[in-house]
Amino acid sequence: MPNPADAKEFARPPVIAAGFDWPTYERMIQQESGWEHWRADGSVKSSPTGSMGLGQLNSRFYPESDWRDPYTNLAKSIEIVAGNLRRFGSYRKALAAYNWGPGNVGGYTDSAGRVHPAWDGTREWACPHVTAVAQCRTAQRDHYLDVILGPGWPEPGAAPMPEPSPDPPPPGAPMPEYRFGFKDLADRLGGHVVGAPTTEEHPFTPDDLTVQYTERGLMLYHKPTNRPYFIGGESTGAVAAPPAPSPPAAQMADLRGKLPIRPGTDGQYSRRNLEAVDSIDIHYTASPPSGTVQSIAAYQVSAGAQEAFPAIAYHLIVDGSGIISWCHDLNRRVWHNGGPGRNERAIGLCYIGNTEPNAAQKRGLRDAIRWCQEQLGRPLSVAGHKDSSPTQCPGPVWPSWRSDVLP
Repeated sequence: MPNPADAKEFARPPVIAAGFDWPTYERMIQQESGWEHWRADGSVKSSPTGSMGLGQLNSRFYPESDWRDPYTNLAKSIEIVAGNLRRFGSYRKALAAYNWGPGNVGGYTDSAGRVHPAWDGTREWACPHVTAVAQCRTAQRDHYLDVILGPGWPEPGAAPMPEPSPDPPPPGAPMPEYRFGFKDLADRLGGHVVGAPTTEEHPFTPDDLTVQYTERGLMLYHKPTNRPYFIGGESTGAVAAPPAPSPPAAQMADLRGKLPIRPGTDGQYSRRNLEAVDSIDIHYTASPPSGTVQSIAAYQVSAGAQEAFPAIAYHLIVDGSGIISWCHDLNRRVWHNGGPGRNERAIGLCYIGNTEPNAAQKRGLRDAIRWCQEQLGRPLSVAGHKDSSPTQCPGPVWPSWRSDVLP
């Protein structure tokens, strides 16, 4: 993500789709990081306490991902602050929970058994167990809200949210629902819905929705029905905000025509009709992640390979560090899956490894899937090799990590 403008272009649609006021979120990230993920020396911007990146996320509290990735960092920050808004019902409390901690806003019982009551949303509130540190953090909270919301902390002019519950919901309880329809979201983004029935509003909650850009418009995945929808502009097919950038060049290596090929062949697979491509099959090499794309290609064109492949048998391959290598054009019928019709319909995406992909590889797989969908301008289903062929590929624990690689 090269600059703040690109970061804002990426963040704006999912913020709106989550029902959060965009100008407020924009000011929040400005306060957190100045919309800068990287320092001048190329390292990730971090605080003395270990908070990292655009959203200043801390792996102590959110250990499930690598916050050094700018896209993951922004997406998680949106998830957190929008969830705070649904839980606490006001922007001042949602923002305070992001900066000060949800326990301080909603109340908690400490290790000594002392009950810390929920914050009432005012400057005057004081915890009965106040300390000098707590006073300092309260002043920090108030300054944070002053900068983002302004004096008096007025609520932004966003769509109304549900009234908060008197007490925080217990762990595992569903959050209050805020529903709106695809047409309403299209109106907010300055476009129109393509492909959705006009007789239904299709209400959803933010948790029902996955948002992704393509070059032609905004792609919305409605998880309960597993149906994709597009929001495109009225005349050009483009939404009001620009599309998210493709994976940075440093993360994708173009190796087309540069890898070993089988002797006596031109190293080319036959062409196929791209209009028929509707899916991506994920594979693994069943070899240590320390291997290289060159070594995989050399083996697959050797006399010992299981098939007489003319060249490496994947369109894209992700190495152990998460780097994506582009091996063949997507219109090539690469022999990656012996299942009926799979080589005509599916893109072959592989990672080098013999077990579940590591965090960098999951990020690379996710970026590769996003890139493929952007190239074709439509959603593509994602499956494992074993879903259509009698094989253990892509590993013994698939599909437990499938959701980790979906854009």
